[in-house]
Amino acid sequence: MQIFQFFAQAGIVGFESPASQYEEAQLSISELLVANPSSTHLAFAKDNALSHIGIYKHDILIVNKNMPTKNNPIVVATLNGEPIVRLLDRNKHMLQGAMSAQSYTLRDDDDFCIQGVVDFSIRLHTANHHPVYECATPEMIDDMIIKHPSATYFGLAQGHSMINVGIFDGDILIVDRHQFINDGAVIVATLNGEFVCKKLDKAQRRLVSTKPYSFYQLSERDRFQVEGCVIASVRLHSSLNMSLN
Repeated sequence: MQIFQFFAQAGIVGFESPASQYEEAQLSISELLVANPSSTHLAFAKDNALSHIGIYKHDILIVNKNMPTKNNPIVVATLNGEPIVRLLDRNKHMLQGAMSAQSYTLRDDDDFCIQGVVDFSIRLHTANHHPVYECATPEMIDDMIIKHPSATYFGLAQGHSMINVGIFDGDILIVDRHQFINDGAVIVATLNGEFVCKKLDKAQRRLVSTKPYSFYQLSERDRFQVEGCVIASVRLHSSLNMSLN
């Protein structure tokens, strides 16, 4: 997989040209995200209880069974036989979600077992990217997500205006140059010499931000080129040190 390092800013202006940050390397998603395969497994988010911190239903979770919960309180666990992903507040003996109805105070008679903490979550952004492999392993991540390896690259998102589609500041973008661009797709493009990450409104020829809602109307004067479709974004949840260099 080629890696093209840049910051895909949520806004239209005000960031450095990516030309000085270009670098090619061969790297897979699993190599980037899985430091220790023997202590790592995959899980899938069953609901939107942690959407406020960037974990959504159907997201792929990369779970580390050896990391202490004091360093990362997002736990994958079973509660009375049911799988659950929540924030663990050890002081209050509580599993917390975005709303009170999604929180639970642990009792002495509960059957509660922590299976690991969430290092990363992977959000899929295209309609044909919703694999649910109950027996998936970390080594399968690339096959689950990447359809065109030679045309896929990474970038880093910068800004907050795409939060409503689940892209947060600092997320890794996985971009496919060969993916068909549907109306409303999240794309990376160059606009007048700068990289941007937006939703594409084909019919109105607009680039759309989601929070707050705004758009940029493309004109014939603009130098505009689509650089690829964002097929997935990766969010770091642990205190791990990670670099694309």
